[in-house]
Amino acid sequence: MGGQANTPVPANNSLRVITTNGGADDIDSATFDGFDDVLFSASGFTFSINSNGNLVATI
Repeated sequence: MGGQANTPVPANNSLRVITTNGGADDIDSATFDGFDDVLFSASGFTFSINSNGNLVATI
């Protein structure tokens, strides 16, 4: 049985968080368009990464 291993390409494994300070700060459309992912949430959430690498949102 032959085959090729499914080996992922190394990537930049960093997390960048940009907030709008509860909507008080503006993010221009060019900055917004450059985001890979966007998460909308109410104020008061705390975000963290657990030991398994999962994003956890705490109220």
